[in-house]
Amino acid sequence: MDSPSGRWRSLTVRSTALEGNPLGDSATRPLFACTPPHYDDEPTRRYPAIYVLHAMTAQARSLFNVSPFEATPAALIEQASLEAIVVIPDGYSALGGAQWVDSAAIGNYGTYLCDEVVATVDSALRTLPHPDHRGLAGTSSGGFGAALWAMRRPDLFGGFASHAGDCLFEVTLAPEFGAAAQALRNLYDGSYPRFWESMRSGRAVFDNPFDPLLQNVYATAAAFSPDAHGGVELPFAIETAALEFKIVAEGVGKARSYGRLRW
Repeated sequence: MDSPSGRWRSLTVRSTALEGNPLGDSATRPLFACTPPHYDDEPTRRYPAIYVLHAMTAQARSLFNVSPFEATPAALIEQASLEAIVVIPDGYSALGGAQWVDSAAIGNYGTYLCDEVVATVDSALRTLPHPDHRGLAGTSSGGFGAALWAMRRPDLFGGFASHAGDCLFEVTLAPEFGAAAQALRNLYDGSYPRFWESMRSGRAVFDNPFDPLLQNVYATAAAFSPDAHGGVELPFAIETAALEFKIVAEGVGKARSYGRLRW
């Protein structure tokens, strides 16, 4: 890891929530935490904790990836020298991510984050274990997760920062449906299983310009619109790209449904 000062700690979360997930992803996850500059010098002091949620197709380890002439995200976090513990949990899945929500098609990543990641950190490090001293941040789908869980779990998180977080799905996602349906028909005979077979064939993924589109549409649908059997319901018809959704309000404080996309 890119940590010359040794302030990054490597932990492991053995998740009950992710056991038996439908994608067969590991329930044992890495977790990284950057401690404040004087953490070891002041052994009785406790600190706030900031949980940083990564974006789709990223994972916790990717914050340590090295690029020429660029500081890694992990190095930038360390250089900020915050008087807080900065935590990087892992939310990667075989589909590229999980939007940090519980899904019958992916796994219970929301429960894992709230009930298991937080408990692991509070047990292993000197946090201030109160929502007033615990916050969330993230970018893209990580920003969505940060906003979602700060609002749904005020008993855990006292604030959040969402950087370009996923939101307003009827505007941001719907324009991708026509292109996704066309690419799926033209390249994979209208079959998402064939797309995933190609992605996992050993070829260079994302070399095809349609790979990111098809991956993101499917992974997002898997997060928000699993069917009753753990499969995935797309919010459009592959044959025609016709939209198959309606907006349903289920009451104040309850989930809203965007066709088959629910949040």
